[in-house]
Amino acid sequence: MKNFTLLLFCLIGFSCLSQDIRLFEQTWILHDLILDGQSYIPPINSEQNHVPADFIEPNEFYTGVCGGTGGAGTIIYNGTTEFSFSAGIYWLAGSCNLEENNVYSDLYQSFWNKPPFDPFQYEIIETGQDRTLIVTASNGDQAIYSNSYLSISEFNNQSLSIYPNPSTDILNIKFNHNISINRIIIYDFQGRQVSYNTKNLSQINVGDLKPGIYFISIENDENEILNKKFFKK
Repeated sequence: MKNFTLLLFCLIGFSCLSQDIRLFEQTWILHDLILDGQSYIPPINSEQNHVPADFIEPNEFYTGVCGGTGGAGTIIYNGTTEFSFSAGIYWLAGSCNLEENNVYSDLYQSFWNKPPFDPFQYEIIETGQDRTLIVTASNGDQAIYSNSYLSISEFNNQSLSIYPNPSTDILNIKFNHNISINRIIIYDFQGRQVSYNTKNLSQINVGDLKPGIYFISIENDENEILNKKFFKK
């Protein structure tokens, strides 16, 4: 009887460790979708103000850009850093009201539409009360979520693009109109300054940075400060 009790305790303990409990503690809000190295920030408009992802105990998952295109699936957890879907995600056959949401929904579904049992790796990073969930598909594409809503400032930066994201060595900076850069500051995920440059650069070397999440703050000659998030491999 003692041995049986010990075995039962071990099995229960193993089950509890089969996934990261933090997955279930909030609705995750999509902040960025990275496909083939290209960043696609979710749109904010009258139809939807966030793209949620819910991990529901013990093994259900729901997400979607808008109600008519939502999807759900049954998850298989492989330890605390990997999961897959037993039969993929089933998506509703409806559509969004706004075309920009339909376009984004197609992109978003392409990230999740992998063959059944094709694994997704995940990592949760905590900084104080803030949590970031990084889900990486088998082909390297990523969906980046947070436990907080996107700030409005992240949507005032459409005049600026940075690529590739994720980056390995060189981060390219491009404006949609002709302006000059006064300074470029890079912060790590803990808010510590790791790079400062006052040159008018279109490229910046990030090869010496450790892998992780960073924020680049760029001040242009119109006294605008534009901020972007990027990922260093």
